[in-house]
Parts: sequence; C-alpha cells; structure tokens
Amino acid sequence: TSLEYALLDAVTQEEKDSLVYQYLQKVDGWEQDLSVPEFPEGLEWLNTEESISVYKDLCGKVVVLDFFTYCCINCIHLLPDLHALEHTYSDKGPEVQRDDILWIAMAGIHQIWAFLLDYGRLPKKNELKKGTCLRFAGSGNEENRNNSYPHKAGFAQPSGLSLASEEPWSCLFVADSESSAVRTVSLKDGAVKHLVGGERDPTIKVVDPKTKNCTTLAGTGDASNVIGSNFTDSTFNEPGGLCIGENGQLLYVADTNNHQIKVMDLETKTVSVLPVFRSESAMVDGPFPAEKQKTLPRLPKSAPGIRLSPVAASPGQTLQFKLRLDLPSGTKLTEGAPSCWFLSAEGNEWLLQGQIPSGEIESISSQPTISLQIPGDCLSLEAVLSISVFLYYCSADSSACMMKGILFSQPLQITDTQQDYVPPVELKYIF
Repeated sequence: TSLEYALLDAVTQEEKDSLVYQYLQKVDGWEQDLSVPEFPEGLEWLNTEESISVYKDLCGKVVVLDFFTYCCINCIHLLPDLHALEHTYSDKGPEVQRDDILWIAMAGIHQIWAFLLDYGRLPKKNELKKGTCLRFAGSGNEENRNNSYPHKAGFAQPSGLSLASEEPWSCLFVADSESSAVRTVSLKDGAVKHLVGGERDPTIKVVDPKTKNCTTLAGTGDASNVIGSNFTDSTFNEPGGLCIGENGQLLYVADTNNHQIKVMDLETKTVSVLPVFRSESAMVDGPFPAEKQKTLPRLPKSAPGIRLSPVAASPGQTLQFKLRLDLPSGTKLTEGAPSCWFLSAEGNEWLLQGQIPSGEIESISSQPTISLQIPGDCLSLEAVLSISVFLYYCSADSSACMMKGILFSQPLQITDTQQDYVPPVELKYIF
C-alpha cells in the first residue's frame, strides 16, 4: 500500500508516527463503510454449479481461504489440511456410525457397552478411534430405571440385544432379564425408555414395537417344566435365549432354570425338548477319539491359601484329608451348583497316577474325606500336593449367592521308613 512505501522512505521515528497518524485520519474520514468487495463477474469456478456471491452465499459463514498455486510442493502440503477440514466440516452433519459398532450386553455389571469396529461417533461423543470400547448406557446399579441421560439409567442383567437402526426406531431393544422388561436405548441421544413388560412372567411373548402390543405365544405363567400338548399348556422357568430356525418354522428356547433347550414348532404349535447326548453315548463312525484330560477349574485370584505342616509318608501308604469347612451364618450350599474339590501336584504329576483327582461336595454336614496313596515308584523324595476347594453358597433369607475358593498346600516328604499309622490331616477353614 501507499503507507507501506512511505514508511520505507521515512528516516526518523517522528516521520513514521506522522505518516501513520495521517493515514488513520484519512481512513477515519471515509464516508463509505469498509466492506468486502463482491467477486468480479466472469470468473471461473471449480466444484460449484454457479458463481459464488460474498453476500448471498457466504454471509454469516466461516470461510476458509485457499490461495492455491500451481507449485507441486504446495499442493502436496495442502491436501492433508483440506482433507481434515472437509471431514470435520462436511455438508452432512455428524451421525452415529451404526454399522461399525458391536453392541455388548454386560449382564454382570448391568450396562450396555459399545465396541467400535471402525472410526465413528456415538451420541454425545466426539470422533472415536477404531478399537475403542466404552460404556454407552447404564449406571452399574442393578435397577429398572429409565432416564434421558444414558449413564444415569439402570438395567438389571441385560441379556439380549436387537438393533433397529432405521427410522422410526433408531434404537437398541434390550431384554432386561431381572426387570422382566424390554427396554429401548435411543441411538440419537442415548435415552433409555420402557417398552413392555415389568412383571415376572416366564412365558414366550410376541411384541409389536410400533403398537407396544404384547401377546403370549407359549407358557401358562407358572415357573415349572411341563411339556404340554400345545403352546398354552407348556411351561418354562426363566427362558433366557431365543433362536429361530433356518426355515422359520422352529423356535429354539434356552429354558434357563430347567437346564434344557426346548423346541417350539410354530406351525403345529407343539413344544418338545432338544435331546443333548453325552459324548460316551453318541454314535461315532470309526475309531473312538482319545479321551481328553478333564480340565480343572481355576481358583479365583482372591482365594486364600493355607500351607500345612509337612507330612512324612512311605511308598504304598495312604494319606487321608478330611474337609472341615464352615459357611457363614445363615447360608447354605447352592442346590445344583458344582461345589467340588480337586487335587494337583505341579511338577510332580506322577503323584496323582491312579488316584481319584476330584469329587463333589454335596453337604456341609457330611463333608468328604480325600484319600491319596503314595505310589510305589516315587520319582522324587519331596513334593507338594495342592487341594483346591470350590464352594457355591447362597443366603437362606435372600437370593444373594456367591462362589468362594480355598487352596491347601500339603508338603510331602517321601521316606523308606515304614510307618504304622499316619493320622488324617484336617483341612479347616471358615468362610
């Protein structure tokens, strides 16, 4: 500008100050308003159907000015920035990438989680990276609580999900087991709402999500195990999973508390039990496969360990271990749960050859005695026998149940000195 050239010719600071002051007076005296001039007519435009007007098309908008040159190095440097701007400020607003999200019903912590299979967004979230796994809805408290804020809503062992990503639904349908209800989670804002249900009713139902009409397909409402001549005469006990057959005629039901898979024929309206055979009773063509070694359960990391005093024994001698376990007051063993004990000897597996390595604990009042006979051919003079115990028990006056474990470590000293009698070892512990 003329001011810039004049400042270059100025010698002293006083001259420069005077030039700036004169320029400001000139600008201040302009009668017309300062404004951005309109684009000249006859320009060539790219990526637009018609010429752009400053005041018609750009007024009130943030405009990114791209002074593009024909220099290749500038093109290369500029393209990543343009790509980022186009992605952030695209013509289409942000939306949930519903096709690239794995929805997870976390029954144990009463929440709904999302795992992103690709880059995308969740409601009220910024751009998330591929592989992100986070809580989408649920406070973690076991309750039937609806809320417009997804993290304040409560579920009660959500066990089944169905995605309806299209309008007018745009939601997740949640089979909330312990609240005996079907709930919805909005994919737009995460709001949790009640759809149908709310009472304990072990039946198979059909729900029309549009009308919210809920009708009973099978079951009487009694929690039992009756295979009737038709749908309405049969009963279930906490049916927890459904799967429709390939041709749509058969509906498979996981009848949880009856430990059965029931088959509903949707044409004949009859119910049957899917037979499940054990491996030893199944028909096998050709030679029988080698029997796999029984996989022993793992004790939880929180299980305490007790190291017992060493016991001396000679080859061929039988040791006895008597379980003396006490449950907390007001509790009892969980009926039907596999409370058990098992033996292990890490690094000295020869010690368990020919032994009974595990057994059930059916009653606290009559606990088993575990026997171990020292092999005749001992490969080591010292070994440690581990006796692990699993107990499943419930409170007698509530539905609270838990599993606890305990590990007894018994050092053994193998000696040639024959002993007439080795007293039984008592394995005592109070849970």
